[in-house]
Amino acid sequence: MAEFLFLASVFLLAAVIAVPIAARLGLGSVLGYLLAGVVIGPGLGLVANTTDLQHFAEFGVVMMLFLIGLELEPRALWDMRHRLIGLGGMQVILTMFAVMAGANDIVRELFDSSLRAGRYVLENIGLTEFEANAAETLFYQHDRHTVRELAELWDPNIPSAQNAAYIARAKELEKELEASLLSALENANNDAA
Repeated sequence: MAEFLFLASVFLLAAVIAVPIAARLGLGSVLGYLLAGVVIGPGLGLVANTTDLQHFAEFGVVMMLFLIGLELEPRALWDMRHRLIGLGGMQVILTMFAVMAGANDIVRELFDSSLRAGRYVLENIGLTEFEANAAETLFYQHDRHTVRELAELWDPNIPSAQNAAYIARAKELEKELEASLLSALENANNDAA
């Protein structure tokens, strides 16, 4: 109970201090509440156990949205409609490009991590570092070739399970990969001997 009273006092004191400062700066009371939360949470570390406060915080978000609705004037919103549509649309487009660029990096990093993990597994099952590296390089080159070739056969109007040409070529490419890996391992063993 004492901890709850301490936290309630901290919240109220932060709000009483931050809201008038934010209002004096012309930022609005909602931004003052947000700044107060940042200061008492990550800033000063007065609130450490956030799991107990989660439901209270969810209620606070609902109340904050209610306050935003109260402070919003429909006439001012109508007057800003051109700026809101232009800047809002630009924000959506820029965010979309940023997410796409980040997703591309994530996919590339996941693929590279998978290749490194595969090489590590090959080394642990008895292949030399050279053999594992050769297998990794071969798989990487084969994968790039396979993706390009299967992309030409892929038809979005036909489910992949029913695209016979796609499935047949995928099976052929899988056998080609097996044969290439076995051949590369035999060559590596012959070079080592």
